[in-house]
Amino acid sequence: MKISLALLILLLAAAWTGSQGLSLRSSKTYCCSKEMFSRREIPAFKIQGYLETPSTCSHRAVL
Repeated sequence: MKISLALLILLLAAAWTGSQGLSLRSSKTYCCSKEMFSRREIPAFKIQGYLETPSTCSHRAVL
């Protein structure tokens, strides 16, 4: 009975992390690859906000 309960909890945890698209070990660090950059000027009226990539990323960017 205890093994069944433990397996059920493990299965539910795996299903939850799968639906969230996350791993229990992953950090929420988003980095940009070189191919994702665009050097075009963005019109000011289209900018609603921005985020800077973490300092741990190899390519610094503003998202």
